[in-house]
Amino acid sequence: KFSLLIILAFFLPLLILSIIVLLFFFVSKTLGIIFAFIFGVVFIIYLIVYFLFIVFGLFFIQPIISENKSSSAVALIKQSFVFSKNNFIHVLITWAITFGFSIVLQIITKLISLPAVLFGISGIIISTIIFMILSFLLSVYLSVFLFNSYFNYKPKK
Repeated sequence: KFSLLIILAFFLPLLILSIIVLLFFFVSKTLGIIFAFIFGVVFIIYLIVYFLFIVFGLFFIQPIISENKSSSAVALIKQSFVFSKNNFIHVLITWAITFGFSIVLQIITKLISLPAVLFGISGIIISTIIFMILSFLLSVYLSVFLFNSYFNYKPKK
């Protein structure tokens, strides 16, 4: 349910704006171009807000889902957003740490892939295996870190 809501929140406004622009194109080409530009700007602003909501507003959705017994995806999203809004500094710091670890993994991956080019197919296979292991370990660590960050934090209500 949760994933479906997130996907709908992205595609439904795009579909509606596209249909409106198409209707204006049927009326007049000039009118269609004007409204395509206006709705394009509106959609870019919507994408920025949507991205910020997904990144920060739903950052702690997994711990909230595991803690809460509610089956309503909307209630879980609302609870996650309220937590993020009330504790934005905590969310920002936790996100920055998670993002930093991901950047470090990318740097390590690039460093590992450089010798792989020199050693041909065996180097590529070895670097791929090392990357998969590092990605798995980092993913587990970041999940544990996220859950610990949520459950050990004393939030504002």
